Amino acid sequence: MDLRDTAVVLLHFGDPKVTEVALEVLRRVYPDPRGPHLFVVENGLSSLALEAFQGVTRVSLPENLGYGAGNNLGIHAALSEGAQFVILLNNDVRISEGVLEAMRHAADRPSVGIVGLPLQEPEGLVWGGGRISWWTLRARLLRESEVPAASL
Repeated sequence: MDLRDTAVVLLHFGDPKVTEVALEVLRRVYPDPRGPHLFVVENGLSSLALEAFQGVTRVSLPENLGYGAGNNLGIHAALSEGAQFVILLNNDVRISEGVLEAMRHAADRPSVGIVGLPLQEPEGLVWGGGRISWWTLRARLLRESEVPAASL
């Protein structure tokens, strides 16, 4: 799948090595030019050596504006450069092959506005999205035993 119209926004926080490993994994999984455009938001931290990562756009903020503001500025940068789809990743998330394609496939449906993916913790616990009750206006995360098998 051609992912050139897709951007991945990675919010840098804490240890630069964690973010650099995330970038290495993304480049290993998506090595060719048809892969997604990568944006790294340095939320008040400018300690990353991005020169080793070709095609990564740096979004530097003078101070830590928080998770939401950092991601919003990364989204703005991605959309300004023509992205049609934006995927937000924490810097400690490691993706595997096919994940972004599956998300894009789900997002291509006209009735879908946001897509998430199941997350596996190092201990093995899987978080598989959530459910919203429009009646009570409450949301809850789904754990492994509640996640439909087809969505994993």
